[in-house]
Amino acid sequence: MSFYNIKRIQFSSSVKVFSVVFTISGIILGIVLFLFNSLTTNHNFNLRFLSSLSFVLIYIVFMMLSSIIIVCAYNFVSEKLNFNIIISFGSKSVGNSIDGFDDDKE
Repeated sequence: MSFYNIKRIQFSSSVKVFSVVFTISGIILGIVLFLFNSLTTNHNFNLRFLSSLSFVLIYIVFMMLSSIIIVCAYNFVSEKLNFNIIISFGSKSVGNSIDGFDDDKE
């Protein structure tokens, strides 16, 4: 098993990925909200659409700001305290060990 030590998260690539992921999830949640509002309220189409659209925009902005704060906090903590995330992949690798982890053990 291969172990990788994540010391730092690249800010620009994480913002690109998070923006796409949160936009897609926000649109899906907005559609669900619109359909739910259609079944439960008697408001007109424009009001339901505006409500769903404002939810999507607020959701995307809030989640992007949260992810930026988390990436910055992770980079700060991992640099100052030398704490890192260690991830592993299921592929078999010989001779690579990081921080005392042995690849031959599973």
